[in-house]
Amino acid sequence: MLLQYDLNLYEQYQAMQQPSVEQAITSIAIHTTPTDVKAIMGATILPQQFLVSEEEAANYIFSEARKHWGRLPEALHDMLASQFIKVEVIHEALDDFFYTAQGKARFLAYLRQHQTMTLSQLLQLLFQRTIDLPMLSLQQIHLYPVANKYIVHFIYKEQNIFWYALLYKKIYSLFIHEPLATMPKITGMLKQLNLAKKISYAHVDNFTAIYSEQLKQLVAFIATYNPLSNALKQLELGVLFILAQHKVHNGEWIIKKIKALRLWNTSEHVLTKTEKVALRYVLLQVHATRKEFGKVISNAHYLLTDECLNNYAVKIMLTYEEVLPTFSPTTHTLIKRYDKNYMEQLYYYYFEALVALKKYQEALHVLKLDPLASTTLLFRIIHKEENNKALDQWQSYQLPPLDVHIQQQSMHYINQMVKIFDSTTYKGLARRLKQLSDKVKETQIKKV
Repeated sequence: MLLQYDLNLYEQYQAMQQPSVEQAITSIAIHTTPTDVKAIMGATILPQQFLVSEEEAANYIFSEARKHWGRLPEALHDMLASQFIKVEVIHEALDDFFYTAQGKARFLAYLRQHQTMTLSQLLQLLFQRTIDLPMLSLQQIHLYPVANKYIVHFIYKEQNIFWYALLYKKIYSLFIHEPLATMPKITGMLKQLNLAKKISYAHVDNFTAIYSEQLKQLVAFIATYNPLSNALKQLELGVLFILAQHKVHNGEWIIKKIKALRLWNTSEHVLTKTEKVALRYVLLQVHATRKEFGKVISNAHYLLTDECLNNYAVKIMLTYEEVLPTFSPTTHTLIKRYDKNYMEQLYYYYFEALVALKKYQEALHVLKLDPLASTTLLFRIIHKEENNKALDQWQSYQLPPLDVHIQQQSMHYINQMVKIFDSTTYKGLARRLKQLSDKVKETQIKKV
């Protein structure tokens, strides 16, 4: 069961010779979007057209979920059998779930907590195990509270781009028309706006640069019409972390925004320690991109002192998952992607800055403290638990074709190590690492 506004807009969109969500919204609008607002992310939708009561939300969600997920199509039966799952068992569980008040309550409780649900997540809720399934006709259900109302939104496989574009328009419209204080799930809503915008408009030329400017304008507009609050802080932090993924283009704005956020320390909406650490990590990256090496070093000191970054990493990942790269560290080799793990990336930028400013003794001190700063083998050599010849066997291996990012980052990092060791008391180690750097340079690049 579709919301009436969604149905009307979809029919208008389908009837157009050249379908456009923007034009469809404008053609059925009951208001005129002000020019200054339209310049941000286009026309808005009045929230009264799509916000519904709690009872209406529950009815829409349950009706649509039961219609699309109440029975699994035969095409999936073999796939489930390969996972040792009986279709009959799933159907019995779905019947118990969809046709009882208890099931309805569990469904809504899950959505209130997580805001989104897929069929795989529903089955995981029922069976407490992961069940791999392709996306069916109904791909996702979204639910977000706004004061005493709710956004209910469905993402369908058919005309997928339309449904993502409409989701982004709804969230954007709420940010423009409603007080932020009425939205307790700001971070989740912003995350979905970002994802939906990318999916529905990624085909646009120069999308990243255009979208970055739109987000900056959106934050400026919202800050003008909303008082200082925790909700506004979460929105500004969320946008900042999105823009930090494109540091080269947004560095100046990020630095100014962080300075402005720090002034909030004089109000009751003080930055938490977790937020401060996350912002320091972003600053480290921005200053590294801008070759501001003294500032890279000062931020690295902050993040490494008393294992500050490690102590707050989990909290940062849970709230702002895009800030820290979370692949497991690889301490057995220097040949890797240094931007895939947050500590390895930190050391990558830190050593680049130390070498640039010829702070070789400080760099050596750091290498002696943590094997993650180089490799377990180099750490043992520095501490005289192995000798330099231990590197010979390591370097005798034939390297497979390398990803271009691995080659470039590995050569850069190894060359920093060469300069550090050559400028201290480890010249033999420096010579061996120089040989490794040359070997990486000559290695064939993996074809994409």
